[in-house]
Amino acid sequence: MNTTTLIGDIRQDIHTRAARFLLLLLLFLLWLVPLAWIGSTLGNLPFRVPRSLWQQYNAAALFTKRTATWSDRRIEIRTANSDQWRVLNMVEVSPMPLAGYRQRIDRILSDTRSKKIAESLRQRMALWIAQRLKQQSGQEISGVRYQHRSWQANTPELALPAGHWGDNGSVLPATTRVTLLGEYAIVNGRATRERAKPPVLDKVPSQPKVFRREIAPVPPAKT
Repeated sequence: MNTTTLIGDIRQDIHTRAARFLLLLLLFLLWLVPLAWIGSTLGNLPFRVPRSLWQQYNAAALFTKRTATWSDRRIEIRTANSDQWRVLNMVEVSPMPLAGYRQRIDRILSDTRSKKIAESLRQRMALWIAQRLKQQSGQEISGVRYQHRSWQANTPELALPAGHWGDNGSVLPATTRVTLLGEYAIVNGRATRERAKPPVLDKVPSQPKVFRREIAPVPPAKT
């Protein structure tokens, strides 16, 4: 190998290394830096980017913080001439799942929990569930209720529950928080609210001293 060939190979190798370094630098500036910015601040970039590129940045930074709780929605039904509630098997009324083990009803209950139409939608859904079960299996439903259950994440009772998740006979951990979203009675083809959501009774905070009105003691009458 002569000197000219050797020098040409060295130059080619330098050019290749420089090109690779430039691509790595572009990847760092155009991808990793914006991704880290969005993931750490959960906000917008300080400069404008095309919408399609922004969606890629935003989607790639979805899971930047661990969740503190885990929750699910539960629907229970009550048959006619019975006071017992049982868990509704979603497959009975919604055989097509939306994603994984969740059903479309789960998505509806999740999206409407804090909206003004939530009460009206849950009432209509209760009637629809009763009608659907009557058509499918002839069951006479007298009540439908919705519950929201949540658990503290990263706890032993959540990682190792007594029984299987989703099993009606499983024992829920003591830390389970159950919120009644609505309970409806099905009478004469109509769904009516049976019991209001129980109020959360918080401890009344003490009034700041500056706002208190001290009552002066009444002096004893002079004789």
